[in-house]
Amino acid sequence: MRVIVHIGTGKAGSTSIQRSFHQHRDTLLDHGILFPSDGERPLDHRLLCEALTAPNPSPRAQAVVRNIGAAVETHRPDTLLLSSEFICYRTARAAHLHSVLGSYSDDLRILMYLREPIGYYRSQVQQQLKAQPWLTPPSEWCPRYVEMVSAWEREFRDALSVVAFQKSDLHRGSVVDDVAHRYFPQVLQKGSLDVGESNVSEPAEVTALVQNYISVNYPARERVFRKDVKQLRETLTRIASGEGIGTRAVLRDTVLRTILARVGPELTELKKAYGIAFEAIDYSALPVDVPASEFSQAATFADLCSVDPAVSERLINLMLAELIGA
Repeated sequence: MRVIVHIGTGKAGSTSIQRSFHQHRDTLLDHGILFPSDGERPLDHRLLCEALTAPNPSPRAQAVVRNIGAAVETHRPDTLLLSSEFICYRTARAAHLHSVLGSYSDDLRILMYLREPIGYYRSQVQQQLKAQPWLTPPSEWCPRYVEMVSAWEREFRDALSVVAFQKSDLHRGSVVDDVAHRYFPQVLQKGSLDVGESNVSEPAEVTALVQNYISVNYPARERVFRKDVKQLRETLTRIASGEGIGTRAVLRDTVLRTILARVGPELTELKKAYGIAFEAIDYSALPVDVPASEFSQAATFADLCSVDPAVSERLINLMLAELIGA
């Protein structure tokens, strides 16, 4: 049996991969490919990461391993396919993961997608602000591309594939179909496996309003996904979409300069050592020797991106009108 593990990175199509393969799990199984599930839901990718990388996984994570083993025993697949975008960051646990998966097969394949730093940072911050009031300022952010790739390459050598998360490098421009094309192209003969669902970035005003809400109501420095915050985000996003309002989140020039100044050497090394180049980056114009005083010290989403106060006010008023009307 062959084992394929998609290990990330975050904000590079992981949700699409997991949702699409879960929805098509019966089709995959017809071709001898097992994508384990938790009943009618995809496996919890956080628990899967813990199960494969933690030296002492929790009982819930241990249950994930047992369920995978039972599914393998039941279906006897030719290929076991797993996905968790959190695995890539567990570089110190690469050997442990190798040992755990080695109990299933000697034929292990590791797949990693890398997103260009500008979109990666913006999307990561918007994800952070779903559960906490603070963000990682661009002056402190680093994607650790080279560290991650080199660590996984040392452990898995030629079994590791690293791909730039950009349409020109993906089969049919889809990360889902790209995975299938690389490892089981026969499944694509009847069409795409991509169900077209993914995490869509919300308008800048929604992110800023949600950050303000969390800061006022949950000021403690803790990261917790809360139902009321989720409901607020979904309500504001729905209203913005219905009214056709909202500003696309675009990083300010000072933020871009800060990120590229910090990440520039990594981008150059990534291109030189691994042949990974991002089309969105002008490598000939990467800033160098930027004084620390010029680094952006953003603390709010409005510091990072342009947020229209008029749009924010309208969103609040429309939401209040809904509540009063209800």
